[in-house]
Amino acid sequence: MSTSTLNNIVITATSGVTAVGADIVQTCAAINAGITPFVEHEYITCTPSDAEWDEPLPTYVATVPFINPFLNTSERLTQLAIPAISEVFAKSQLKRTSLPKTGLFLALPLADKSTQSLASVSYTHLTLPTIY
Repeated sequence: MSTSTLNNIVITATSGVTAVGADIVQTCAAINAGITPFVEHEYITCTPSDAEWDEPLPTYVATVPFINPFLNTSERLTQLAIPAISEVFAKSQLKRTSLPKTGLFLALPLADKSTQSLASVSYTHLTLPTIY
């Protein structure tokens, strides 16, 4: 990438929905305050290597309180993405004429067994805010 291309990149808005905040302001404030939301999972435990002798171990997770924990992976990511993307569009004040030159960067989880089904997920069904 050339230097001139790097000079033309402008970040117009950021957002995030996390276990410590429903938006980027709450998330950053919680991180700055050192809040760690890890709790023992209500119903999932780790299976020990020797189930006959060892007891199951607790699983610790950082849940997003307003997301249904029983959603499948793609439904869960959609529920996380919609408010974040909506916030970005509202804060960026982009006009429809700016969209052809606009990029949207969405951070997704690393690929592993639980996220491999995402390779075929299409987010074309997302209902996003109208841009005028």
